Amino acid sequence: MISYQLLLEALADGVFVAQDHRFVFCNPALPALLGYQDDEFIGLHFNQVVAPDYLKLWTARYEQRIGHGQEPEKCYEVQFLHRDGQPLWVELRANRSEFKHRPAVLGIIRDISQRKQAEAVQQQLKLESEIGKALVSIADNLQSTIGHELHENLGQQLSGILYLADSMRSKLPAGEDASTIIVTLVKFLQGAIAECRNLSEGLGPTLLRTHGLTEAINALAGRISSTHAVRCHVEGSLDNPLDQKLKELQIYRIVQEATGVAIRKHGAKSLAITLAQLPSHASVGITIKESAPGSSRSDTSDSLEASHNTMRYRASLIGATLDIAARPEGGAHYFITFSTSPINAKAS
Repeated sequence: MISYQLLLEALADGVFVAQDHRFVFCNPALPALLGYQDDEFIGLHFNQVVAPDYLKLWTARYEQRIGHGQEPEKCYEVQFLHRDGQPLWVELRANRSEFKHRPAVLGIIRDISQRKQAEAVQQQLKLESEIGKALVSIADNLQSTIGHELHENLGQQLSGILYLADSMRSKLPAGEDASTIIVTLVKFLQGAIAECRNLSEGLGPTLLRTHGLTEAINALAGRISSTHAVRCHVEGSLDNPLDQKLKELQIYRIVQEATGVAIRKHGAKSLAITLAQLPSHASVGITIKESAPGSSRSDTSDSLEASHNTMRYRASLIGATLDIAARPEGGAHYFITFSTSPINAKAS
């Protein structure tokens, strides 16, 4: 009997005997877990210890155990109430028993509140990840839709106006005011069409869909050089096209964002984009370097961090690695590493 009592006192888990809908016996660990003294806990009714949301389940299974039918599930999770009223997650293991020659329930209680908190954190992170994926997908689809509309609708209308203006110019005598106006109109329309194409390609890169990542990045560099006072060139190429468009799109968006940050926020005057097959043969590295000193702008720290976070999140969606190395003179270099093998279902 002495060794039995010592064993109960040494247990970290709570042990109880329940009878007549009350706790009629316990080891020291159970009252301590719930904030009671030993003598305060003995005799407490179920509704004083079991959380209201679980009281009906607890009572029903207790009555099944003291009855003569099939015994219910022996292990399940419920919430108890701490003495201060706060709910506490516990795991119950219960069996039919006898106490003083009458039916009773013998149970072991384990505190699982930390595990439940960890599970809740994981669920929250998973939910945030799913929301983030959905937002990125919506943004990408919206950009592609706007780009398509610009190219197919506005671009086509501008091209039609250009055709009419060019036809009118050929029918007017040279040197007259109307002819001069038409020539100017044609130049403006040509510029507007070029700008429209640049915008549509930036929002929904058609080359990415038709030719792949290397061509799309080269086209991006060309647009940067033609629309900004920035020299941007691409070195190398990707030997093998990626087999998943989601991966190509996210990598393209990262490169697009990184070059945009270098120009808008770092004030870069020259950019070099390097595409290289890594020694593993299954991985590719893309390096974006600001080759000429820029004038870093101190008032953009919040938006810069937001841009970096967006780039990192896009990288995480496809299992890529994004390293950002700050330059002593201001600005940063960007290093993107990714596998050419298919991304798994979780990443997609």
